[in-house]
Amino acid sequence: VQSWYAFSLMDGDRDLRVSREEFLSAMGVTTTTATTSATTTTRTATSTARPTTTPETAALGMTLDVFEGRLRVYWGSAQRAEKELFRRGDQVAFPEFATFSTALWPPLNRTQAWFVFSLLDADHDLSLQEREFKARLGD
Repeated sequence: VQSWYAFSLMDGDRDLRVSREEFLSAMGVTTTTATTSATTTTRTATSTARPTTTPETAALGMTLDVFEGRLRVYWGSAQRAEKELFRRGDQVAFPEFATFSTALWPPLNRTQAWFVFSLLDADHDLSLQEREFKARLGD
């Protein structure tokens, strides 16, 4: 789980590949331009667009669209699922999210649950806020 979290922090464009630039940016390494003047590479905000299906997500069998479809089948709507998930407060940690995900059919395994959790957790604070859930899956 920790290695996936570190990877997801580096994968700025959410393509399930860490490019040299993304890696260097995450490590805070400075790069030099053609004129040899040093410039600092900074990490930009990640896009809220859903990632396209890649060989990795296909092998994992999970995308946000697949997850949302399973929510709708089980709960009837993302809004009803949201009410159940956040019934105890406005945020959940991964263990609670993973348990929630086992109710879907077919249930998510822990790797799939972590993948979805990391996509929904926009600020990467290891806590899924209700507003983050609504922003990505709201009806």
